[in-house]
Amino acid sequence: LNGPTAASISGLSEMSGFPEPWPPAGIGYSYLDWFGAYNFAMAMIAALYHREKTGQGSYIDGSQAEVGIYLNGTSILNYSANGTLWERYGNRSPWKPAAPHGAYRCKGDDRWVAITCFTEE
Repeated sequence: LNGPTAASISGLSEMSGFPEPWPPAGIGYSYLDWFGAYNFAMAMIAALYHREKTGQGSYIDGSQAEVGIYLNGTSILNYSANGTLWERYGNRSPWKPAAPHGAYRCKGDDRWVAITCFTEE
């Protein structure tokens, strides 16, 4: 299970949590372990398709950290195009405020409801 380490290397862990001065929260589980496997399975299917069409084999080279970088695409593009650094903003949208906004405990065992209201209506 190398996912948490790969998430840190790729910068994915840095992207979650509350803003500074709080530290990054990380993902909380080995997300890149299964997401990496999914992406590599897709690469193998693409290689098999390529073999069927051309008769040639393929060499697949990849890493879980590269998959994490792929998941950071939005922040990388925003920095490349606009020079804007990624900032953690917690679990609230900085672009469209809402109230109420959150997950609220309900009656019963492990029962929750998520509510987000953007307008009075």
